[in-house]
Amino acid sequence: ISAALPGGAVLTWVISREPPRGIVVRIGRRTPPSLRERYARALDLLGASVEPEFITGLKYGGTVLGLGLAAFAYLLAGWKAAVLPGFLAVFAWVYPESWLAQKEKARINDLRREFPLMVTLVRVYARASDLYQALRITREALRGELRRQMDILAGELAVYPLKEALENFAKRCRYPLVASFVSVVLFGIQTGTDVDHILASFSRRSYEARVNEIKRKIKAQPILLSILPAAMMLALLLLFVFPMYANIIDKLRAF
Repeated sequence: ISAALPGGAVLTWVISREPPRGIVVRIGRRTPPSLRERYARALDLLGASVEPEFITGLKYGGTVLGLGLAAFAYLLAGWKAAVLPGFLAVFAWVYPESWLAQKEKARINDLRREFPLMVTLVRVYARASDLYQALRITREALRGELRRQMDILAGELAVYPLKEALENFAKRCRYPLVASFVSVVLFGIQTGTDVDHILASFSRRSYEARVNEIKRKIKAQPILLSILPAAMMLALLLLFVFPMYANIIDKLRAF
């Protein structure tokens, strides 16, 4: 507590002079440009309305603050008082990367879930009208990340040629099946080939892959449920039973 009070007083004084977000952004602007650019690309891909300077500021500012408080606490009260600030420093350094990785994983899972439906609808609507209209209409039935990307694609179709808009769509998604889908569509456009049967096969394989993935998750659940009780029993033994027996043995030895 004695170590935390001076640090809290300094932090309160700094915050009173400028809003916390502004402080974090100013720190972020002094971080390496390559890191800010990498975070900017990742945030743009996720469609997150967060400044990259804010993320890098949290990473570096939180780490430096945690290390400073840990050193201060160590000098005043020993290593035990420095454990919590040290943990906060490690957390501040690791969390931004972990957060971006989790968001990217959720984005890919979102694309994977909606992709088979998109291929099927594009094939159906393309047979009824044309590919251009099919791409514009299909987005209305989609959700999540793929809907967001299809909305951007619809806007680009009004400005760019179809080939360029589809290539940009594949680059933004960064999902192999979307890239394959775009390649098939562009092949049909360039060669004049009817890609209906190719899209039908593509859609069928996409659904099969999605179903197999769901089956694997369902099969894994009983395994996890069978391991969980054993893990809980082991935890109870380690927390309660073993210390009780150790205490009894120590008392017997004392006699």
